[in-house]
Amino acid sequence: MECKVLIVEDSPTCQIIARESTRHLGEVTVAENCSQARKFVASQNFDYILLDMVLPDGDGIDLFSEFKSHGNCIKTRFVFVTSSDEVSKKVAVFACGADDYIVKPYSRLELRARLDRFQREKAASNLALYPDSNLKLDPTALSAFENIEGRFINLKLTPHEFKILILLARNEDRIYSRDQIIDLVWGPDVNISDRTVDVHISSLRKKLRDHDRCISSIRGEGYCWTKAS
Repeated sequence: MECKVLIVEDSPTCQIIARESTRHLGEVTVAENCSQARKFVASQNFDYILLDMVLPDGDGIDLFSEFKSHGNCIKTRFVFVTSSDEVSKKVAVFACGADDYIVKPYSRLELRARLDRFQREKAASNLALYPDSNLKLDPTALSAFENIEGRFINLKLTPHEFKILILLARNEDRIYSRDQIIDLVWGPDVNISDRTVDVHISSLRKKLRDHDRCISSIRGEGYCWTKAS
């Protein structure tokens, strides 16, 4: 999913570095001072706001405190990007609720890595649960995770295996014929045999481990998802 990033920074050089570090996330907006930043935040939501601590017309911490209570920033992640490495200032921003703190000069890869970590956390928190809390499906990444001994393990499904799984798991107890699965997973104009579906179901069952029995074979009809007994 594309994100919106606001960079609040007055240094042209730092603006360029921050832009290059965040453009892979989506839409990037730059504000050179507090006044511009307020106007942007008043009109739209941002997933990430990168804040310099010292700005031409105000203090970054004060601006951060203001934005934290703004309705458009409820889900915003705040990262301070500043030249100060004083422990007291780091403690102050984290105490106020900042999500991260990076000291200038920094590498593009470092800032990118920090934001990508937030992206992974967001993806994990948005995982869809089907049919219970022990199985998590992430439709965006076409990935499935199963709770094995208290840890969610990536099942490493192929795209077609994942599509079959999410089709069945989202429609519990509904029987899908092999022809219907072919149409919905591969597409109506693809020339493949029923055997292809059976092979994918067999592979999917092996990878599902504790949920393998959730996929039921209905003789002469097809497959369906039922709760594990």
